[in-house]
Amino acid sequence: MRNPSSIRSFAAAIGLASCMMFASAPARAADAGTSAGLQAGALFTTLLYGPTKVCYALVGSIVSGLAWGVTAGNSEVAWPIFVSAAYGDYVVTPDHLTGQKPLEFVGRDTPAATATAASDGAKPAEDNGTP
Repeated sequence: MRNPSSIRSFAAAIGLASCMMFASAPARAADAGTSAGLQAGALFTTLLYGPTKVCYALVGSIVSGLAWGVTAGNSEVAWPIFVSAAYGDYVVTPDHLTGQKPLEFVGRDTPAATATAASDGAKPAEDNGTP
């Protein structure tokens, strides 16, 4: 049987996380119900999505390390594996649920904002050769 204090600690942590999710910018009265629903949906989706993403990132990091070792330290092989696994979103936000922001499970080498700026004609940052 579990220790009652650990159950209370877990319940307190869930309660604190719930309060933090609902402590966003104030919404207008007409949108309060929608905002609360989106925040609750984001919270419960994150409870399922977050651990899945963390496991994916851990396995991808291990595979990346193995690839680096098998290829005698070739970072050109290991780095894309690591980026795909470790980068991306770990938390689901209301913007993800409304479609205003894409949810990226598999990461990419450049963040979404940088990729958008690069596609708009901005000069990309120079690569110094280090991952």
